Amino acid sequence: MRKPIYILVAILLLVLLARPIIQEFLAKDICLDLGGSYNAQTQTCEGARSPN
Repeated sequence: MRKPIYILVAILLLVLLARPIIQEFLAKDICLDLGGSYNAQTQTCEGARSPN
């Protein structure tokens, strides 16, 4: 009975820990696709053109 609860908690922790990493990767990827440079220290995109 406890095993499914442990598995559920483990999956929840993995999702919560992976989310910021995935978000930063996507932000960097979009910035580079738009021709900008991504500053990881300030987490900003510099010099990118408008997506429209």
